[in-house]
Amino acid sequence: MRIVASIALAITVAMAPVASGQTLAPVESMTCAQMSAEMMTAGQLMKSQFDPNYVSDMQRGANDIRQQRDAAAAAAPGMTASSLACSAGVVAACVANSAKGRELDATAAANAPRNQAYAERGLSGALNATRGLDMARMQALGTRFEAQRCQMPGG
Repeated sequence: MRIVASIALAITVAMAPVASGQTLAPVESMTCAQMSAEMMTAGQLMKSQFDPNYVSDMQRGANDIRQQRDAAAAAAPGMTASSLACSAGVVAACVANSAKGRELDATAAANAPRNQAYAERGLSGALNATRGLDMARMQALGTRFEAQRCQMPGG
């Protein structure tokens, strides 16, 4: 309980300058406790701004893309065999290979807008979650935190 109270106090102290419009302490002069408090506060802000459906949406997108890739890979052995036959001069194999290639290209083209939407949704979700944070400062905090070998409370 003492740790929780200490963290709450540190968060309050760390966020007081933000709330009052004052400047934050330079990262280079911060203690491990101050850096930890500021990063935890930033994490809480990100969590509050994070779309609760984001993870399931991204998982669904990854599964769809994996299925598309697997379907294309399943077609590849036939394409390879017919390509070899085509290079040996078997006309039927050339025609089949060409048709299969056009089919795969059409499938990829049909899936492209959906895959692009998944990518944009991923970027948008990440940007929304970090809205209001100084990401350069967060990076500097993380770098200094590691360099100082700081430990997260309870860790």
